[in-house]
Amino acid sequence: MPGPVATVGSMHVCPMCSGTTPHVGGPITQGEANVLANGKPVATIGSMCTCVGPPDTIAQGFPNILINGKPVACLGDLTAHGGTITAGEANIIVGSAAPVPSVNMPVNKIPFPKISIVDRLAHNSKIEEAEENQEKLKEEEQGEPRIYNLQWLKEKNIIRKSKVLKEVTLRAYVYNIPDGESITFKVKKPVETTDENGSTTTNEEEVVELTGTVQDKKVEVTWEVEDVSEEGESTSNTQKKNNTIVSTQAESNTTPSNNVVATPASGEEKEDRFVEVETGEVKKGNWITEEGNTVIVNRNGQRAYDWEYADNPDEAKMKQNGMSDYDIFNVKLTKSYPEAYLKAEMKVTLWLFSDIEDGFGENGIRLANHFFSGGGKDFEFNQSSNPSIEMRDSERFKSFVSSLKEELKKKYEKDGTINGSTGVNLYSIRTSLPYYGVSSSLNPNVNESATFIGGIQGCVAKFKVLKNEKTQEVKVEIERVLFLDTFGAGWEDGGANGKAKQWVPGLVAMFCLQHFKNLKSPNKFRPFTVFVDIKPS
Repeated sequence: MPGPVATVGSMHVCPMCSGTTPHVGGPITQGEANVLANGKPVATIGSMCTCVGPPDTIAQGFPNILINGKPVACLGDLTAHGGTITAGEANIIVGSAAPVPSVNMPVNKIPFPKISIVDRLAHNSKIEEAEENQEKLKEEEQGEPRIYNLQWLKEKNIIRKSKVLKEVTLRAYVYNIPDGESITFKVKKPVETTDENGSTTTNEEEVVELTGTVQDKKVEVTWEVEDVSEEGESTSNTQKKNNTIVSTQAESNTTPSNNVVATPASGEEKEDRFVEVETGEVKKGNWITEEGNTVIVNRNGQRAYDWEYADNPDEAKMKQNGMSDYDIFNVKLTKSYPEAYLKAEMKVTLWLFSDIEDGFGENGIRLANHFFSGGGKDFEFNQSSNPSIEMRDSERFKSFVSSLKEELKKKYEKDGTINGSTGVNLYSIRTSLPYYGVSSSLNPNVNESATFIGGIQGCVAKFKVLKNEKTQEVKVEIERVLFLDTFGAGWEDGGANGKAKQWVPGLVAMFCLQHFKNLKSPNKFRPFTVFVDIKPS
C-alpha cells in the first residue's frame, strides 16, 4: 500500500505462534541489492523476514513502483504468516494521485504456515488475527482489473530497449483477473516507408493483436516478427475486453497487544466488584511441531518409542527394551497374520469400548481409521464429543481444575502476574494431570476417556485472573482446557517390562502394524497426538 518504503532492517510484527511460542516478528533480511534507499536494499514482494518461527515472506506490494520487476513493499503490507510491516523509510514515500491498492503474491506461491490445534488454543486471539490476514491474501482482489509491469523478454531476460527480434515474449502482471481468463494486447508496430529518392520515414503504425491466458497472476505471449525494426522502444497499449480500471484503498493492520488487560480504578472510584486483570494460557508437558503436526517429547526434546514407526525392531532390540521370550514369540506370531486381520482386531476393540452416545462406536472407528491412514496428523475430540464430556463431568477433572485455580491464585498473589507483562513465556504448572487408566475402561462414565486417551501427557489451560477493586481479593477462572496424549504403540504395548498390556485386546496388533506392517508404506499406521478440548462446567 502507499507509504514509506520498506528496506532491509525494517521491522514487521507476526501474530503467528509455534506451539506455545509466539513468533513476535523481526527485521526484513532480504532486498534488491542494486536499488538502495538510504543506503539499504529496498524490499519487494518475496523478500524474507526474520521470525521466531520459520522465516516469513513479504506477500504484498505497491504495483505502481516496480524494482527488478517486483512491486515495492511498504509500511502496512502483509506477510505470509499474516504479519504486517510496521516500519519504513520515513523520507521515501510512494503513492499516486488516485488510491491504488496493494497487489498480492499468487496464492499458490505464498508459503502459508501450518496451524496446529495447540497453536490455536495457546494463542487463540493472535492466531485468529493471523488467519484473518492470511485470508486477505487468499481473497480475490477487490475492484476492477488492471494490467501492470509490461516487459519485453527473450529467453527470460528483460529487454528494455532493443531491436525487435524475430521472436519476443511479452509478459504482463495482472490484478483482479482470475487464472484462465484471456487477455488481448494491442501492440502498435512502426511501419517504415521509403520514397523514390530513398528517404525512409516512419509515420504509420500497424496494430498487432496478441492474446494470452492468465496464470499465477501474469500472462505471457510470444510475438513472431518477420522484419527487424530500427532500435527503439515499442509502444504498447493493453486492454482487457469489457473492463475498466478502478482502485480501492487497502486496509492496514494493527499491532497485537499484550495480555495484561486491565488496571483497577483508583481513589473514590473503587467499587466492590471484580475486574479482569490478566488473561492467558499455562501449560504442562513438552511437545514440538513437525510439518504442522504435534509430537510429544520429554524435557530433553527426545521422543518415546511409541513415536517410532516402520522401524522393524529385531529380537535383540526387543530383548534390550524389556521384552521376554514369550513377548517376542507373541509379537512374531501376531505380525505373521495378514494386515487386514490386525486392522480388524484393532478396530473392533476400539468400537467395543465406545459408547452408544457417540453414534454407536463412531469415535472408536474414527480413531482407528486415523491411525490406519491419517499420516500422523493431529486428531481432536472437540468440546461436544463424548470423551470431552466424560472428562468434564468426572471428579478427577473437577479436582484438577480446582487445584489449578488455587495454584494460579497463589502465583498471582506472590508475583502480581502469571505469565509476565508480555506473556511470551507460558508458566509451567505443577498441578498433577488427571489419569484415566486401563481399569477405567470398564467404567461406563469414563470408558472412552480411558480407552482413547488414558495417561494424559500434556495440557494447555486458558485462564482469567479477576481482582476485587475494593478488597483486592483475587480469584481465577479456567475457561478452557486442552489435554494431549500420544496415540501410538510403545514397548510396553508389546508386553515389555512385565506390564502385561499385551493381554489387552488389539494392543499387540497395533504394535505390529506400527512397527512392522508399514515398511514399504511408512505413511500408514503412524502415531499421532490426540487432543481433547474441554470447557469446564
